[in-house]
Amino acid sequence: MDSDNQFRAKVFEEALRENKEYFRPFVDASLDVVYCMGPDWTEMRQLHGREFIPDTWNSSETWMDKYIRPDDQAHIQEVIKKAIHNKTVFEMEHRILQADGTIGWIHSRAVPVLDENGEIMEWFGTARDITEQKKGEEELEFQAGLLTNVNNTLTAVDENYIVTYWNNAAEQLFGWSKEEVMGKHSKGIFQTKVPDSSREEAIKKMLKEDHYDGEVYYKHKNGNYILTHVCSTVLKDLNGKFKGSITSFQDITERKNAEDALRESEEKYRLIVDMAYEGIVIADPDGTYTYVNQRMADMLGYSIDEILGKSGNDFIF
Repeated sequence: MDSDNQFRAKVFEEALRENKEYFRPFVDASLDVVYCMGPDWTEMRQLHGREFIPDTWNSSETWMDKYIRPDDQAHIQEVIKKAIHNKTVFEMEHRILQADGTIGWIHSRAVPVLDENGEIMEWFGTARDITEQKKGEEELEFQAGLLTNVNNTLTAVDENYIVTYWNNAAEQLFGWSKEEVMGKHSKGIFQTKVPDSSREEAIKKMLKEDHYDGEVYYKHKNGNYILTHVCSTVLKDLNGKFKGSITSFQDITERKNAEDALRESEEKYRLIVDMAYEGIVIADPDGTYTYVNQRMADMLGYSIDEILGKSGNDFIF
């Protein structure tokens, strides 16, 4: 919390302890959300939401459901429990349901008001809207993700699949310049072929698992398809809503062509060996047969399956 907010909170705390009537002008003048809680936080006695979050003018024991998302409640209750136990300041940043129904963020701070015996009578608190600050942090996190992968071929799209980032490596890989793709729908840029699947199915898988990792053919600007290894990561906002994705690409076209050529060569070699008139066997360093052609099997009088895994000693009569 900055020095201005610390000073303001301190004034509120001292004013409340000394005289509640004296304290009221500070409440009216404050731009922060101001609230008052019962000693164990079960009851919200009052909350002035400043049009940021809904007001509560009458005592309420359902305030948690009114203001806090269900998946945040347990954590907030733990922090409250600790503050009550230690009779110390409650302070944390958490999500809040705003007056317009959307999710925002607040920095909330409350102090216990003690009686003459040192027991908690109530809590007085203030809360500051930090939603824009959190959005800024989210944007910085997004940019950090881009910079982490800047040496790779990297692109990014928003929640509508509009291209928002296209680095130099992407220009080299796909042939499209940044000026040609930025602000355009990715489907118009990326013409794809997903082996044993489709673009739509790949997107569904990414959204379900928050990432996608696989091989995809992309059409280059020159009309040729290139095979890439794709790694996509889903980006979400503070409420867990899909906000886009970052994707890195590795061109594996040459490697795949080399693998296919090797496989074709091996198949041709095997065909030649299988059709040879001579008996041919291949053994590992221990003398165990790992390959035998049909001619050798006929010469030994066994099937190929009966010979594989054995050695020459097994066929000495």
